[in-house]
Amino acid sequence: MKDSLNAFELHRATNSAGPRRLPWDNPDGKPCFLWPGDSSGLMSLIANHVEAAQTHIGTAVLQEAKKVLADHQADAHALRAALAATAQSLEEVLRVAESRGDRLCDAGALPMAEDADDTQEAPE
Repeated sequence: MKDSLNAFELHRATNSAGPRRLPWDNPDGKPCFLWPGDSSGLMSLIANHVEAAQTHIGTAVLQEAKKVLADHQADAHALRAALAATAQSLEEVLRVAESRGDRLCDAGALPMAEDADDTQEAPE
């Protein structure tokens, strides 16, 4: 066990609602967080709009990737471009999903992943 907690870990240990993972990184590539508060605040609203845009773009990127895959004449450049756009979009959408999942867990709507019992047997 560590001797001390960083600010993020300390907040999680002492508060029921953890920080919100924002849908962008800082210039150094590190995640950005918004500490809990008024969910109708300016930063929350901006984050909501960015998440909605990323999800919408992800849908468009997926449609284009399917078109490229369906085109048996597509060259390596087209396939690479489609894959690169899909990978970037997937990374953004997964970040949105993780952030929303964390907020659901913080609200008590879902069990935290480490609390989930994955040893349950399938129903007969």
